[in-house]
Amino acid sequence: MSVVYKSNVDNKDAKKKSHGQILGEIAHELHSILKAYPDAVLIREKALAMVSIAAKTIQVLHKVVGVADLYAWAVGQRVWEEIMPTTIKALLTEDKNAEKDMVAAA
Repeated sequence: MSVVYKSNVDNKDAKKKSHGQILGEIAHELHSILKAYPDAVLIREKALAMVSIAAKTIQVLHKVVGVADLYAWAVGQRVWEEIMPTTIKALLTEDKNAEKDMVAAA
């Protein structure tokens, strides 16, 4: 069974929030999801495969990945499977070069 989960984390005011607050919101949401779906396979985009992103963005992504790893392990000693962005795009749209709007629609 496939479950699609829409995030409840509000990023509209992200610039007004500290990294700690944003990470706390992400952690709370992940904890809830992992408790609700204890047998789910955890998959995330291999985000750091994109080498053309800014150093500050990489630092933020590392923090989010760290929180995700922490909660996956804390709630059931689970690990994430990482999939390349082109693989995810191809699975969702049958086009590994799909644009963001096509992926979102899928």
